[in-house]
Amino acid sequence: MKHKMLLAIAGVIMFYTNVLYTQQYYGVNFPLDAGVVSLYINDTTDRVSLRFTAQASKQLSAIRVYLTKTPVTAAPTLNIGLYSDSGGQPGSQLAAGTTTFAEAGVGGDGKAWVNIPMSVSLTQGTIYHIRIQASSISGSTVTVRATTPLASVVPSNGASDPNQNVLDYNITTAAQWTTKNYTPTYLLVYQDGTYEGQPYVGQVGVVSGYTVYGSTWIGLQFQPTADVTVDRIDLYVKKDGTPTDDLYYELRGPNSFSTVIEQGTFATQASVGTSYSWIQKTLSTQRTFTAGNTYWIMFRSPNNTQATPYWTQVAGTDPNYQSPYNTVTFGGTTMCFARSSDGGSSVTSVQTYRDTVVRFNVYSAPPADTTPPSAINNLAVQLGPTAGSVVLTWTATGDDGSTGNVSGGAFRIDYDITSKSWDVNTYQVHIGTSYAAGSPQSYTIGGLTQGQTYYFVLWAADEVPNWSSVSNEVQIYIPLPQDTTPPPTPTLVSPSNGELTTNTQPLFDWTDVTDPSGVFYHIQIDDENTFSSPLVIDQQNLTQSQYQPASPLIENTTYYWRVRAVDGAGNPSAWTSAYSVVIIPSQLPPQTTTYWGNQFWVTTVNSFAVSGSTKLSLRFTAQNTGTVSRVYLYLDAPTGSPGSVVYEVGLQADNNGQPSGSWIVSPGTFTAAAGYGYIYVDLPSGVSVTKGSVYHIVVQQQTPDTANYHKFRMGVPYVGRNSVTSAEDTNQKILYNTTGTWDPQTQQPVYI
Repeated sequence: MKHKMLLAIAGVIMFYTNVLYTQQYYGVNFPLDAGVVSLYINDTTDRVSLRFTAQASKQLSAIRVYLTKTPVTAAPTLNIGLYSDSGGQPGSQLAAGTTTFAEAGVGGDGKAWVNIPMSVSLTQGTIYHIRIQASSISGSTVTVRATTPLASVVPSNGASDPNQNVLDYNITTAAQWTTKNYTPTYLLVYQDGTYEGQPYVGQVGVVSGYTVYGSTWIGLQFQPTADVTVDRIDLYVKKDGTPTDDLYYELRGPNSFSTVIEQGTFATQASVGTSYSWIQKTLSTQRTFTAGNTYWIMFRSPNNTQATPYWTQVAGTDPNYQSPYNTVTFGGTTMCFARSSDGGSSVTSVQTYRDTVVRFNVYSAPPADTTPPSAINNLAVQLGPTAGSVVLTWTATGDDGSTGNVSGGAFRIDYDITSKSWDVNTYQVHIGTSYAAGSPQSYTIGGLTQGQTYYFVLWAADEVPNWSSVSNEVQIYIPLPQDTTPPPTPTLVSPSNGELTTNTQPLFDWTDVTDPSGVFYHIQIDDENTFSSPLVIDQQNLTQSQYQPASPLIENTTYYWRVRAVDGAGNPSAWTSAYSVVIIPSQLPPQTTTYWGNQFWVTTVNSFAVSGSTKLSLRFTAQNTGTVSRVYLYLDAPTGSPGSVVYEVGLQADNNGQPSGSWIVSPGTFTAAAGYGYIYVDLPSGVSVTKGSVYHIVVQQQTPDTANYHKFRMGVPYVGRNSVTSAEDTNQKILYNTTGTWDPQTQQPVYI
């Protein structure tokens, strides 16, 4: 039925893609805004080609083209042939004809349809060229007529012909074929008496059109060759100035002009522009025109004047030519220009050789929608905003496959704790919704069991509903409630705080801690008690409560270490307090070098600040006769920022239990920004001491500074022996000078 309707609809039929179906037009859909154009043949090198697609497979008997000549008395000789197509341009010659253009034309104006007999078979759907060239033209000009704009349709059957066009070739200007984008004027005469082609519209007022005002009605008389149902009217119209009335329409028939089918306002004067354009009116109901009956669509504006009319556009042929030239119009004799000059009482003029540019929108019921949306292939899942929830995300497909928006569709979601063969009829969530193809979608599902893995799928439906197949499957683990409780803080065991050791890879040990989620340990070792980057060692994820450095630590260096525990949920404990350990040389220098003094191993500590004019003395008895070259002292936490404060450390002789006040040799110096650990001071020239003699290690600031200073740790209780040599040394004593007097103290001096 669809194919029969297409063949039966008269006039020009255009198509465009609607959301649901293909729109058809019944009527005259051939507006001409510019009208007629001319292509000139002035010499034997000029050529014009009329390109077209054959609408039938038939035997040709003649080709006819519309030409003009000047002067009218000229008789140029023309070669007019049929050519194949080669890349859009004339190819090889299929048939040729030569004619002398001697006709004076109807009315003696030099305009005529020129007939060239030609017997050749055409194949439907094949592109051909009618090529026109003069072989003798001296003193005259031949004009090939065409129309504009380019119309890609064939009036005889309403078929689309996108290949239809006009080309010209001028050797002096371009020396190549140029596509002009005009509608060619030509006629193909078949041996069976049928015709096809494009009529010449130059003899009617295409640009001026016909006016609608007062008692003058303009419209179209038509007689369908097959039943056709329409629902809208389109008129190609403009206005002059400001009309004094709106534009109205009347649909009349069948077969009686006095019978009104429907009438009403077509357009308000404000909605019509001053340039031609299509204006549409929706009919009050669908109307069916029956084959063989005659109908009229007429337009009127009774209270309007000739000064401000509405203009309709008309396309037609030269009425002075006989058939077939004046009948191969847009719709032939079944569709004609109609006028009523008596206010609609009668049809006062019907002209078969031209047509008013008005068209109907053919109604076609949308075909049944049986195409489902495409399956969703990018379903994703992530944990949701609350415990036991997930968020599903995906991209919507379309109404039909992946295209077209969905109104009144749905999504269905199914999920389980196992992967399975999913059934589109079994689901847990139904989401009724409308959506655009390609739009992002999401949905949150709650109430899921923690500690469980879930599997999810979904599918989509359009408004019918047609259901898609199942999407890709996704899975996710729902975690147990979050653990935010840190594990206990370990306790450092060894090395003990302040310990001196010759082991450059000591075993760092601490107490075990436990946590339900498991425990790892994190140890940091650095040469500064601030543990600022970069650290000497920063080892994480230890499974044992001890650690031994893989590389040796540096001798004569104080190191600080601390540990924390981290549970299986990533919660860290607090850091332990920092312990210090001093790495001393593992082998003594030459045998003449010995060590004595007191390591920092006592139970508790006291600290003595050395700032400003305050001085500290550590009295001792020499355990050997020799040269003292280095002194070790133990620093406590600093006050202020003593990093640039210079301290003097040296030996003085004993004077009745107190320092003599004079350096035996020049003292050594040190600066230190941090505290908490041993620091050594080299005595530049060495100090000669005698075994059994009493000496003093004196510490003082080189330049007094009461705001920035160090404190030196000493031990409690007092032990009257040398801890290195284990010899008794009752002369050991701390003396503290804060007011100019040396005051004995009760603590144990710490030095080496």
